[in-house]
Amino acid sequence: MPTILVVKIKERGSKGQGCIEYKNEILIGDFRKLALFFSDLETYGGNIEKAFKDFKETKSEGFPW
Repeated sequence: MPTILVVKIKERGSKGQGCIEYKNEILIGDFRKLALFFSDLETYGGNIEKAFKDFKETKSEGFPW
């Protein structure tokens, strides 16, 4: 059975029209869906480039677990 990531993001303290609310289901094995999710996060101010760079550096050093 495929693994699906269910993502729900809501702006803290906001309700009704004008608040940021994001919902998406992502098949983990589908890199295109993951890329779209990262693009969506970037649209709302997420620093995806910096996060991915940090991820790559941490991975090359060996994860802490």
